[in-house]
Amino acid sequence: MPREVKVLDRVSLLGLEQRALELGLNQRLDPEWVEAHAAPGGTHHLWLVRTGVAPGPS
Repeated sequence: MPREVKVLDRVSLLGLEQRALELGLNQRLDPEWVEAHAAPGGTHHLWLVRTGVAPGPS
């Protein structure tokens, strides 16, 4: 499976989780939990796993 790592700051992470909530996605964290626990100056890593996507060139 192709994998990607996305690096986000706290504001971007909160925005992403809020958008996932608005879209009704179920593979997400509660935005209130993220706001309470994500380090304000931290770097946050998301491991994306894409299914049903052909691998790109190496």
